Order: sequence, then structure tokens, then C-alpha cells
Amino acid sequence: MKRRPVIAMTMGDPAGVGPEVCLKAALDSRVRKRCASLIVGDAMVLRKHARRMKIPARLKSVPEEGASARREASAITPVLDLGNVAPEHRVFGEVLPELGRAAGEYVERAVSLARAWWTPWRPRRSARNPCGPEVAPIRATPKCSPIFAAGAAPS
Repeated sequence: MKRRPVIAMTMGDPAGVGPEVCLKAALDSRVRKRCASLIVGDAMVLRKHARRMKIPARLKSVPEEGASARREASAITPVLDLGNVAPEHRVFGEVLPELGRAAGEYVERAVSLARAWWTPWRPRRSARNPCGPEVAPIRATPKCSPIFAAGAAPS
């Protein structure tokens, strides 16, 4: 089975359109064909948005250690569940400081995951690069970006 890059998406403001956008993106056949999606957010908020918007999402909370492991095709969308939205704050369309903090935590966690997964591509020592990989610049290509496709190696 072909291993695909893992794409981590943050769900944004729990009271905004971000959860709906993440769910729809993770379920899009074009996205599923090219990568394995991981949503970083609050699973209960995502389920609430899915029910309200009638999005047929099958979500599964995954631990951070196993978040990058699922790279083969699956009908289940993994969620790195931070569980940081209290039940009374699971609302639609309200501006609350707690929800802004939650959105920031999703971004922080996704960036730390990208840093942990990313292995920089560096060229081998050659005539064009006699100093070796110690001085070679890190290169991100459209096939592999350290922000969007952590852990994938360019071909």
C-alpha cells in the first residue's frame, strides 16, 4: 500500500467556519487521494459541527505519538484531540477569549508536530557541493513543504 504524506490541518476558531472547512477538506476525494489528513483540534467540537452541517465524517481521536503513523487510505479521519473547549463554550458564531486561546493552541501543536516530523532534505557531497551537507540549504519543494507535509521526503 502506498504511503502518503500526512497533512495536519488546524480547525481554527471552534465557533467559526474552520471546523466545517477542515471536515470537508479531509473528506474531499482529491485530498484523500494525495495525502493522509490529520485534524488538530477538539473532537467534540468537530462532531458537533459535522452533525449540524450534515457532514458524514467518521472521526477518531489519536494520540500524538501515533498521529503520523496512518498514511494509507482509510475512511476514518484522525483527530489529534486537544480537548481544550469546555462544553459550555461549544457554541456557534460567538466571540470568546477561551475559543481564541484554543485556536492558538491548535496552531502551536501543529507546528510542534511539523518540527518533530520534518527531516530536512540535504544533498550529498558532490563536485557542486564539496563542503557536504553541513552547509547545504534546506529545500522545500511543491511536493514536500516542511509546514504542510511534515515527514515526507522529496522524490
